[in-house]
Amino acid sequence: MVNILGNITPAHFLADYWQSKPLLVRQAIQDFRPALDAQTLAGLALEEGVRARIVQEMESVPRWTCEYGPFEEEYFATLPESHWTLLVQDVEKHLPQHASILDYFSFLPRWRIEDLMVSYAVDRGSVGPHTDRYDVFLLQAAGKRKWQLQLDNIDESDLIENIDLQILKDFVADEEWILQPGDMLYLPPGVAHYGIALGESMTFSIGFRAPSQTDLLQAYAERYSMDESHPQFYTDHVNDDCRRSELQRQDVSRMQQLLMQTMENDDLFMREIGKLLRSEEHT
Repeated sequence: MVNILGNITPAHFLADYWQSKPLLVRQAIQDFRPALDAQTLAGLALEEGVRARIVQEMESVPRWTCEYGPFEEEYFATLPESHWTLLVQDVEKHLPQHASILDYFSFLPRWRIEDLMVSYAVDRGSVGPHTDRYDVFLLQAAGKRKWQLQLDNIDESDLIENIDLQILKDFVADEEWILQPGDMLYLPPGVAHYGIALGESMTFSIGFRAPSQTDLLQAYAERYSMDESHPQFYTDHVNDDCRRSELQRQDVSRMQQLLMQTMENDDLFMREIGKLLRSEEHT
């Protein structure tokens, strides 16, 4: 199997780049020509059960729109000649012949891989300058795409409100590259990026799921809402002064310990985590 990181070893990548800083790899896969075209991808977007979106950049407000599939075949004929992108998720499941792409990333835990998302864009097509909460490898499959990065930290106040996309209000590029077929760009979570198709373009996006604290707590609550056959309750320490009226720090510490004890060696909790990871969406 080709080292998709080029001249960088997996150990070097994990130590210096993974979840830390971007990496551009020229010709990560030499002569890369996947057997997937725009017509096949559009065909998937017509099917029930396939997660597909079309993002358009408009001249008027709202500047960005996002519509969800499944689409009607006639809908594609209504789209303009430029400034739109079709994104289809879980392509490795719907077209298993493309699942081998994921084997290039065997130096990372397989359970962390979310899916293979494929985006097809006409000229100037984009999903806007945005940031993601997950690691992603952007492998150029066909045509050219210009990628710009803004390396400043981004928070919620920097995003356009009331749209389904994490698009920045203002974007100032710190770095810029043009990717051709076989080139790849790795981005850690939180790095703002802006990809613009230069002519027709197709990009393979390999995203890596990362559950948040909230996700894990929700999974934990789901697990214990289904099984209360052997509940454990808080108990006071033998030396506590039970006459005091205020909640003390040691009380809270014992509550935290009670939660941790119930999570340890809990196979049912692991099943809930598994279901959580399968249900997360690569955006």
